[in-house]
Amino acid sequence: MATTCAKILSPAGHRKRRYPAGHAARALAVTPSAVSTNVQYVPPPGEGEAYVRAYSSDCTARHTTNFGKDIRTVEVKDARLAAKAFDLHRDGFTLSRLKVPTLDWKNAEEVKRWYYPLALQLVKDVSGASEVCPAYTGPSRLAHVLREGKVNLRTERRSNELAMHQPNNMVHVDFTAESGPERLAEGLPREAKELLQQRFAIVQVWRPIVGPVQESPLAFVDACSVELEDLVPVRLDHPERQSAFYALQYSPRHRFYYYKGMTASEAVVFKSHDSCSQSIARFSPHCAFHDPSTSETAAKRQSVEFRALAFFKDKM
Repeated sequence: MATTCAKILSPAGHRKRRYPAGHAARALAVTPSAVSTNVQYVPPPGEGEAYVRAYSSDCTARHTTNFGKDIRTVEVKDARLAAKAFDLHRDGFTLSRLKVPTLDWKNAEEVKRWYYPLALQLVKDVSGASEVCPAYTGPSRLAHVLREGKVNLRTERRSNELAMHQPNNMVHVDFTAESGPERLAEGLPREAKELLQQRFAIVQVWRPIVGPVQESPLAFVDACSVELEDLVPVRLDHPERQSAFYALQYSPRHRFYYYKGMTASEAVVFKSHDSCSQSIARFSPHCAFHDPSTSETAAKRQSVEFRALAFFKDKM
């Protein structure tokens, strides 16, 4: 494997800190290799407060929440120009090459037949996993999501057609320590009991369908700059099921990176869950963001996210 589990703990007696709005904007020294932009955090929850996002039952993206927004100005650096090469198991994400044939991305069966094997092999190569499989969800039995910038075309799914989801500018992690195992059990119900005894991870592959990406690029927070106290669980109430994800509360420690001008032959591989509780990069926070230098006539982002279950021989 590329790495072993390394224990990282918060200093003894470390207390949660609250930062006033505008904190990040006061000291930003933006370099040519970075952009200054706003991203969405959530306010720190009160004692005993549980955040919830509830979706409507009409097959749209409409939802209600019981929490507000905490908009912060951050610096997002170009990872291509960073002094270090980013590693999946240390930093939570890394860039890879992935050549994909021309596909009808709205045809689910075609995507599953041709794209899934390519993405699975990439996850296996990058993660060092012994076994990989698609992280299927719900009755749709799909492991991928399509997104298109600024336009929400999410509609009821019929036959092989997929809905487009718009990019998400909330800093988040797609799974929590609890919902990760639930996704495994949902996708592999017969094998789940045995598989949950070994280390596994949910690894995602994000790539543009059309490049280079100009509008709504994807930013990642270096996992080395994130502490567990920054992660805020949010329960997801769907009409047919419940799940959960992590939103993030603001910290000036967070270091944001993106790969400027990603092409369709590139993909970012990142972790959304690692069952090894002592892993350095157990979760990889990310979000879409607005690059102020983007032209108003720039093509809207079109991208695909694929989720895989990766299993490792080392013990939890």
